[in-house]
Amino acid sequence: MIISDLNIILPEIILSVYAMLALVGAVYTAKDELATTLCWLTAVLFAVVAFWISSDTASAQTAFNGMFIDDGFARFAKVVILLSAAAVLVMSVDYMRRRDLMKFEYPILIVLAVVGMMMMVSSGNLMSLYMGLELQSLSLYVVASFRRDSVKSTEAGMKYFVLGALSSGLLLYGASLIYGYTGSTDFATIINAAGHGGSIGLMIGLVLVIAGLSFKVSAVPFHMWTPELDEYYYGNNSKTYVFDLSELDRPILHHTYSGTTNAIDHNGYVVGDFFYLSNYTAGLRVVDIKEISNKKMEEVMYFDTHVLNDDTTFNGVWNVYPFFQS
Repeated sequence: MIISDLNIILPEIILSVYAMLALVGAVYTAKDELATTLCWLTAVLFAVVAFWISSDTASAQTAFNGMFIDDGFARFAKVVILLSAAAVLVMSVDYMRRRDLMKFEYPILIVLAVVGMMMMVSSGNLMSLYMGLELQSLSLYVVASFRRDSVKSTEAGMKYFVLGALSSGLLLYGASLIYGYTGSTDFATIINAAGHGGSIGLMIGLVLVIAGLSFKVSAVPFHMWTPELDEYYYGNNSKTYVFDLSELDRPILHHTYSGTTNAIDHNGYVVGDFFYLSNYTAGLRVVDIKEISNKKMEEVMYFDTHVLNDDTTFNGVWNVYPFFQS
């Protein structure tokens, strides 16, 4: 029985063992020098496992007394998860390198998050659902605070952790109520009990479970906390607001202009038909404002003082100002 159960969850076992071996191997060898290689290797492994799962034509199977279900829908969802994760890793390699964020832990955390997702889509029980959900969440808490030298990144990870703990508490309290009123944590039993009317306690438990899951996935109306996690991407295409101040007591927003790089725009200077917009680290924008009355602003020149990096970090040149001959 145990052997057959382990065969059903073999893809998850392979990914978990790979994550542990990669972690130990990277720690005791080249560490971050292996990060890019690990990203590509992990993406290839995801693709291989996705092909393996998609080629499985066996009928629906269950493992561990119904806690884990392997059916056609679960396989389809796993293939989507694996291929999406592979694409994310491939697309993020250049981004992470340019921002000096390419650490060997990154692909390993993604693997663990993927294993959690695969566990969730195959769960047939509240306990297996919770195990997969928390494995995914714990990995993503770390990813959210991955920029270690950024206060904003650390704050984002902490907010995610605190709110994730709150949603986990709601989910577990709901699960305990469901178990108390149905005597089981199996989805089939819970559905059967709810289908026959159930009780107020069961309904409250289901509401709490749904609320906890909604917090996790930022579903309306539990989505308002999500933008907080994006704060550490401050300065991303900074937006400049242009106001009509012909009547000072009634300023009117006339137009908005978004920068073309991640660097944080701060001081602006208008000289003739040009708007000189300086930004931290990266350089100086020159924006043509001849057509501003038609709500049109166009960047015509850019003086790059930090060629290798247009990031939002405060490394290098802090203040870039234009000089005008008086």
